[in-house]
Parts: sequence; C-alpha cells; structure tokens
Amino acid sequence: MWYTTTQTAQKLGIDRKTLMRYLKQGRIKGYRIGGWTKFLEDDIHEYLERNQINKGYPPSGEMEKRARLSMKFIRQAV
Repeated sequence: MWYTTTQTAQKLGIDRKTLMRYLKQGRIKGYRIGGWTKFLEDDIHEYLERNQINKGYPPSGEMEKRARLSMKFIRQAV
C-alpha cells in the first residue's frame, strides 16, 4: 500500500518537513510517482524497526542496577 507524505508523517508522528528532510538524508525510502512523493508501507515499517526507541525506559538490566544503587544510598543515609 502506498502512503502520501502527510499520511506517512502522521504514521511516524513527525512533521511533514521532517519527513522530507529524512528522505533527503536517506533515512527513509520514498518514491516519485507522477510528480508526487509516495512511501511504501513496508519501507515505513522498516524505518520504524530501525529507529525504535525504548519509550523512555532504560534497558531491562538497567532498572535492577538503579534499584540496587538506590537501596545502597538509602541505607547509607539512614
């Protein structure tokens, strides 16, 4: 399925201008079709997989490490 620049930007949660900048930088694939820039659904999914973030949470082992350090500092303070 093909998506327009506006649809793709909405799907990625970015501004249309940012999407066009990513296209020029080669960060996402796009195609010129009849004077319009279009994006394939598979290319959008590929971009999302490559640029997946951890939703603001640290890596899995990092949480346990932070908890141990916090307990250590609490014990020292008491």
